[in-house]
Amino acid sequence: MGKWDSEDMRLFVACLLFKGLRKSEHSKDVFTWQRESADMATILEALFTAGTGDNAEVSYKLRKRVAAMLSAEFPNIEKEVKDLYKQRSTFVYGAFFMQFRKDIEITDGHAKLPSPPFNVLYQQKERIRFALVAYIYLNKIRKMAVGEFKGYESVLDILERAVIDLQIRAAVNSHTERLLNLIR
Repeated sequence: MGKWDSEDMRLFVACLLFKGLRKSEHSKDVFTWQRESADMATILEALFTAGTGDNAEVSYKLRKRVAAMLSAEFPNIEKEVKDLYKQRSTFVYGAFFMQFRKDIEITDGHAKLPSPPFNVLYQQKERIRFALVAYIYLNKIRKMAVGEFKGYESVLDILERAVIDLQIRAAVNSHTERLLNLIR
């Protein structure tokens, strides 16, 4: 680990967190899905914002960078990341519990707890998996120092450029699309 660069460390943390999601796959309860959403948002933060030293507008930068990588495959990814980040914030900062209390239905003295959106959770987890794999692949291409990504110090630098440069974005999307076609 002493020889790892910031990309290696970023990927290690994201992979470790993703592995942790497997623990809750088979133990769904009322609060599991909120914890998973928070973990998924943290994985995205580890990949797309951590280590930059700039904590301003994290949600915005996160959405834009993820969209630069995955929007060709998932046109609504920016909104999905925004919603995921909002879920994370409501859980972490406590607003979730107040809304949860309001959503409980009481019939004949029995409480019916709100049903979590498990299909949305599964979809989000798949997007995270695709982002992780695509990030690893782009990092490999970057390290080979050939083609359109030559000279970039990190995948974040590539993605930040792809937010405003349509040629770089097209190259990122092309690589991502080919890779995702292999893993589906």
